[in-house]
Amino acid sequence: MPLYQSYQLQIFYLEFIVFISINKVVHFYFALLVYFTFALDTTLAIQSIEDKKGVLIESLEMPAKKIMTRLIATRAEESLNDLKKGLVKNRNRFEEATGFFGTDDLIIHDKSYPTLTELQSRIKAVLRKNPNIKNIFVDHTGKIQLLGKTREDIEIGQISAMLKKIARDYNIRVFLLQQLNRALETRENKRPKLSDLKNSGNIEEDADIVLGLYRESYYKQNKENNVSMYEKAQEAAEIIILKNRDGKTGTAHVGFEGKYVRFVEKEATEPIVVEFE
Repeated sequence: MPLYQSYQLQIFYLEFIVFISINKVVHFYFALLVYFTFALDTTLAIQSIEDKKGVLIESLEMPAKKIMTRLIATRAEESLNDLKKGLVKNRNRFEEATGFFGTDDLIIHDKSYPTLTELQSRIKAVLRKNPNIKNIFVDHTGKIQLLGKTREDIEIGQISAMLKKIARDYNIRVFLLQQLNRALETRENKRPKLSDLKNSGNIEEDADIVLGLYRESYYKQNKENNVSMYEKAQEAAEIIILKNRDGKTGTAHVGFEGKYVRFVEKEATEPIVVEFE
């Protein structure tokens, strides 16, 4: 079962913090996603639209067409590689997916390298015209143009401060994707840590939640059979709560289906396992 259709993710997503502390209800926050894939964004975006809550995706790296292809692959359970070739196995599911995303509740911007001021202005313009937007995904900090007037870490801190203010002012959730330092590659245990965040001490401080994604197979690919992650069957994955301002930290053990670009439960009958520290 897709993770976004499961009861467990209803808890995990509708109030991201509830997956840590069920008694805590939070209507806005600034979350940092330490990522290796856009798949978590697609999973969460679909859940939000199903819940009649609008989504704004600020894709600063990937064209809107590619974002939509990934969303349709997830929703329709069509192989991403097939869709890239123009192949559709189930026309009914494909048409349902295209109709599902043909809504005013999904807005995608794909202009790359905006300045901080440009990004702030276009986000606010969307929120003024579309009050139903409740979740914003920004992918990613490395594609926001820095002006070079001060240290890089300070300018990145200005990005996080701006996004957190928007989350508070508009009572919404903002998800910012952030890359890791390459130093992680030299470690035996490659699960992300807060110290792996690239030039982002201020972002770490501003974020209410920091999530790190880990997939062991990413680092242990069989070089003799180097199958693309978009062709593999379900693989084990971890969503690691590195920081949670209002609750516990821990790890959710889930599955990752690269061909459909989504996170799922490991088995249809097996709930998501969360290990608290």
